[in-house]
Amino acid sequence: MTQAPTGYSLDQQSELREALSDHPEWKLLFVEETGSTQDEVREHLTFTEAEHLCIVADRQNAGRGRQGRPWVQPSGPD
Repeated sequence: MTQAPTGYSLDQQSELREALSDHPEWKLLFVEETGSTQDEVREHLTFTEAEHLCIVADRQNAGRGRQGRPWVQPSGPD
């Protein structure tokens, strides 16, 4: 099994898809900007039947880390 490295940007979509190619059950969504990828996943799972969902955002401006700490991810990898 290939493990995907962290720090993807939207222009590396094909690399992420390749890293998860052994797992066709995963649905990948790429968005330019979101408040929180956790919130995006919850919203999409409410309206879809997907059990495995990965959302990659180029920018995240209202994310939450562990223990509810704020998380902001500027544009680009990392």
